[in-house]
Amino acid sequence: MPKPYAGYDPSLPKSIIKISYPSGEEITIDDLVKKPASSPKENTIESVLNQLSRKDFEKTKTEFIKVAKLETDSPKIAASILDQALTDPNFVDLYVALAKTLDNKNVTSALLNSCQDEFQKESPASKFFKNESDNNADGMWEEEEQFRKRRTNNLLLLGELFKSGLLNKKATQSIINELLEKCSSQEDYPVQEYCTFLNAVGPHLSSDQEYIVSVMSRTDALAQSLQGLLQEDLKDLLNLYNNGWQVRYN
Repeated sequence: MPKPYAGYDPSLPKSIIKISYPSGEEITIDDLVKKPASSPKENTIESVLNQLSRKDFEKTKTEFIKVAKLETDSPKIAASILDQALTDPNFVDLYVALAKTLDNKNVTSALLNSCQDEFQKESPASKFFKNESDNNADGMWEEEEQFRKRRTNNLLLLGELFKSGLLNKKATQSIINELLEKCSSQEDYPVQEYCTFLNAVGPHLSSDQEYIVSVMSRTDALAQSLQGLLQEDLKDLLNLYNNGWQVRYN
C-alpha cells in the first residue's frame, strides 16, 4: 500500500500532499484523484489471429475485419499475418483466407513483398561460411534450423497465396525455377524445399500443361542423378503427378 509522507497534515492543499510508492514514484493526491481508470484492453490484429481456429473461423473473421478496418498501416497488418503463418503453418490456409477477405490491395501487396523478402533471405550457414566467421558454429546451426523451418513455412504460405489467386502464375513459376536451380547442388534441403512447394502448387498448374510437363521432366532427370532418400522424395513427387496429384494408399 502507498504510504503518505511522515508529518502528513490533512489541512494542507491536496496539490502538495504527495504519496510515495515503493518503486520511487511520487504523485500528489490531486493526481491520484484525476488519474483516469484503465480502459479494457482493445483487441489487436495479433490478439485476434492468436484466437484463430477452424471451428470458430467465421467468428474470428468477423472480428479480424473489424479490427483491421481500424488499422491504417497496411504493412503492419501484413506483417502480423506473415508472422502468424510462419509460426503456425497448420492454419496457413486460414491466414490467407483472412487476407483475401479484407479485399485490400495494399495489404495483399505488402504480404506478397514480405513473402518475397523471406524467400530471398540468405541462410545463417551461407553467411557463416562466406564470411569465415569466428562465431560459435553450434549457435549458427541452431539459427540455421530455425531459418529452414521459417523458410519452409513461407513456401507453404506462398503456395496458399497462389491457390487463392493472390499470387500470380508468373511469380509462382519463377519460384519453382529458382528452387529447381538450387537442387543442382544435390544437397538435401533444396530438394525438400522443392518437393514441399510443388506438392502445394502442382495440382493448380494444370492450365499450363507445357510448363508443368517441362518441370516434371527436369524433376525426373534430377531424380536419376540422386540416390537414397532424396531420390525417393522426387520419385514420390513424380508418382503424385502421374496419378493426377491424387494420393494413393497401398
